[in-house]
Amino acid sequence: MYFTNLILLKENSYHSLVDWSFDEANNLNQQFEKSYILSYLTHILGDIHQPLHACALINNAHPSGDMGGNLFRIKYKTMRNLHSFWDSVLDKVKDGLKMPLDSDGLKLLDSYTENIMNEYTRESLEEKMENDYRFKDWIMESWEHCRDFVYKKIEDGGEPSKEYIEEGFKIAKERLALAGYRLSNVLSQSYYYYLKAFEHGPSKLMTMDAPQSEVNTEMTKFLNNEA
Repeated sequence: MYFTNLILLKENSYHSLVDWSFDEANNLNQQFEKSYILSYLTHILGDIHQPLHACALINNAHPSGDMGGNLFRIKYKTMRNLHSFWDSVLDKVKDGLKMPLDSDGLKLLDSYTENIMNEYTRESLEEKMENDYRFKDWIMESWEHCRDFVYKKIEDGGEPSKEYIEEGFKIAKERLALAGYRLSNVLSQSYYYYLKAFEHGPSKLMTMDAPQSEVNTEMTKFLNNEA
C-alpha cells in the first residue's frame, strides 16, 4: 500500500507540473504551488535513483529489514554503514561543499557533472530513456541493482573490496546520469506547457502529448532566444 501510494504521489506531482491551463499560467498562487511541487519532485527523482532508497535487506540479522543499508555495517574509513557509503558515491565524491554554494562549490559540481555526462551521454542511455515518466520503473531499476549487486558482493560487517567499489562506482555514475537526464526532461516538459498555455490562451485546454524530442527542440530555441 505504501509503495502504491508513493508511486501515485510522484505521478500526481509530475502531472501537476506539466498540466498547465491559461488561468493557471496567469495565477501567481498556482505558480507558487507548482514551484513547491517542483522542489519536492526534484529531491525525490534524485533519491529514487540511489539503489538503497528502493530496497531493504531482510534476513536473520535484520528480520524487519536493514532500513536500506543503514543497519548494514561496513568498515571503510569513517563510514560505518552501507547506505552512507552509497550516498557518498562509494567515497568517490568528496563532500566539501558549503551552503549556500560558493564559486568553488559550483566549479566542483560542474566538474563532476561534465565527467559523468561525457562517460554516460544521453545518447548512450537512449534505450533506458524510452517511454519515460514511469516512476515505478525507475524505482524497480534501483531495486534490481540491490538484488543483483549492492548486497551480493559485500558482507555485513565487512570491508568493501576494491572490485566492489569500482563496479559500484560505475553503477552510481549511470544512475546519476539517468536521474539528471530524466529530471531535465521533467523540467523542460513543465516549462514547455507553461509557455504553450500562454500561446493558446483560455480557449484551449493543454494536453500532454508532445514527444520529448519536440519539447527539447522548442526549449532549446527558447533558451537561445530563437522562438
